[in-house]
Amino acid sequence: MPSDDPRAAILEALSARRTPYRSALAATLDELRSVLAGHHEAAGDHQTQLAATLGPAGTKHIDVAQLATLLAPEATVGPGERDVIARALSVLELHEHHGDDAFALRLEPGASLYGATG
Repeated sequence: MPSDDPRAAILEALSARRTPYRSALAATLDELRSVLAGHHEAAGDHQTQLAATLGPAGTKHIDVAQLATLLAPEATVGPGERDVIARALSVLELHEHHGDDAFALRLEPGASLYGATG
């Protein structure tokens, strides 16, 4: 019918793809946020802190680099990596913010599809 909303029909037709997309997006956002929230120092900083904790006598008898790899946090994030992760997070947050607009585009009559998506 002419009164039916074509956008609703499009979103319904794409529902099988929207659900996994949104789920993957939410999981990725959670993962990136947790990495940034609990980021750890880079491996070199970890070794320096460990060496300071062990002191001169400890570092004389213990391989600090090897011990640091055993005691290292699961994920170490350096400053450059942190910036890349933060940028990726902001892009994904934009996708999350757009919601259904990522699946259906409204164009005014005569508007360019290329211009609206490029």
